[in-house]
Amino acid sequence: MICYNEQELNEAIARVEKAQEATKTLIIEQCIEAVDNYCVQYAWHPDEGIIYLGAAKQLTNEYGFYNGNVNALEVPEKVIEAGRKIMENGVSQGFIGIAGFDILVDAEGDVYAIDLNFRQNGSTSMLLLEPQLTGKHHKFYSYFANGDNERFFNAISSFVEQGVLYPLSYYDGDWYEDQHVNSRFACIWHADSEADIRAYEQQFIEMAGL
Repeated sequence: MICYNEQELNEAIARVEKAQEATKTLIIEQCIEAVDNYCVQYAWHPDEGIIYLGAAKQLTNEYGFYNGNVNALEVPEKVIEAGRKIMENGVSQGFIGIAGFDILVDAEGDVYAIDLNFRQNGSTSMLLLEPQLTGKHHKFYSYFANGDNERFFNAISSFVEQGVLYPLSYYDGDWYEDQHVNSRFACIWHADSEADIRAYEQQFIEMAGL
């Protein structure tokens, strides 16, 4: 819960009071005024040790809810090193695999590790598939159909065929025969600029009826 005003603070206090029966411990922290939000990712290789896979910038709303990622073309060295230290600690405890850590940077350049995910992350596929993607700018995102699954699927197919949309997963809502379920789709946009991606995405939204 992120609180920006007195009303939201009062609502948070009410939720805390209701949760007293469910837990003995609550953590309350000062809200960090972040200017950048990175997910830095690493893998443990049995021969090469810790490998830095890259970083993505997190797309969140003002309350911290995750929406997707864009690839980070420039990452402060202190962010990479902070993530590496966390990975080293995990490996020392026996961790094997891919991990990603959410790290904030404030206006003073200080870094804060806020979420340690010793697992694959939403943007892991975007980083690993980088050699297969065109252009410098990539965006990982998910979409839900808006009542018309066929229109949604056709719009997806159109942009995949254009070579600007890399499909990751498709949940077929039409599998259900006794009820309507909206299809879902996870993907990576890839193009030469952020402006190109915004334009493609807007065209997709209109074509898919979202």
